[in-house]
Amino acid sequence: MTVPKAPILLQLFGRAVGPQWFDDIRQRLGLKERGIYTLAVVVWLMMWQRLDGRGSLAMAVQQVVQGVLGDALPQDKRVREGRVSSNTGALSRARGRLPRLIVEMVCDQIFTKLMAAELCLGLLARLFLLDGSSMRLAHTPALITTYPLASNPTERPIGR
Repeated sequence: MTVPKAPILLQLFGRAVGPQWFDDIRQRLGLKERGIYTLAVVVWLMMWQRLDGRGSLAMAVQQVVQGVLGDALPQDKRVREGRVSSNTGALSRARGRLPRLIVEMVCDQIFTKLMAAELCLGLLARLFLLDGSSMRLAHTPALITTYPLASNPTERPIGR
């Protein structure tokens, strides 16, 4: 199976959580929109970095500088005139201001759309892969019983 390329994923992202969805959330939470790095742009770039595997902050900024995001970019004067800085500082600050609640809401919305089969990748069945590398579970007795601490039987105590 081939992995969809960034433009296809960006299109799906826009269908699941489009500009109007972000505007509604921003207004509901009383957040101001700041410059080029809007909520939608910041969330997408964070997702792109994770999906790309090599996606550094500088590479994410280059997506904006080169206009790869197309209509997802706001019609800021610097965007229209092609004068977007390749400095990573603005994106870094925008990521720092991004409320965790927004990230959770985006994930919930995308999941809801996927479950409702409103986003179709041409697959006959839904597939969700969780690798656990970014997910933390609550420390509960039930989980401890089900997934006990690992041990190494070949390991010997020091000094013996």
